[in-house]
Amino acid sequence: MNVLRNAALMATLMLGVHVPGAMAQDDLAHALDCWGVTHGSYFLHLASPETAGDLPKASDADYRAWSNQAETLAKAKGMSLGAFSAERQKYQVSLISAKKRAAATPRLKTCIATAPLDMLNVETPILVGD
Repeated sequence: MNVLRNAALMATLMLGVHVPGAMAQDDLAHALDCWGVTHGSYFLHLASPETAGDLPKASDADYRAWSNQAETLAKAKGMSLGAFSAERQKYQVSLISAKKRAAATPRLKTCIATAPLDMLNVETPILVGD
């Protein structure tokens, strides 16, 4: 997602009106998927670098940016904290097995390369409710 779309998304949240181009239907799923693989990569490299092998190493900025992106999109969709947590849980990924690491590598490379780092400068909205 580019800076212009993020700006439109933030305007949607702040003004309470939909700004065209602010969010595609699958943006939340993509952000959660990227959060899942970057989060898994970061913590695997941190906890067990010998297991991580040649898996691309995501930074904490990568996974936090995707997390902020996902939370911002969830808020724009009107999701509660409970609904968001349940949805995010679906995208948590363990990269312990070589097979899972191999399957995740192409997505991980793309997610690292496209991490919306500008979202680190945006106050993450507070999700409430069940």
